[in-house]
Amino acid sequence: MVGRTRSEAELVVIFSRDGERDDARIVPNPERSAVTAVLMIAGRGTLHVGDQLLVQHYAEVGSG
Repeated sequence: MVGRTRSEAELVVIFSRDGERDDARIVPNPERSAVTAVLMIAGRGTLHVGDQLLVQHYAEVGSG
């Protein structure tokens, strides 16, 4: 798995699972997005096939 971060501010971390509301959190920088992503995954206990984790610029949410 390849992970990349960019240095621009305001990212959103989104965890998606079929049948559930998306869990989205806005973070100020790439370092915080990595910590937030790990905590979101760890909080699930069990991952399911089809679970998705997306990190993108906050300004891009809803524009794609």
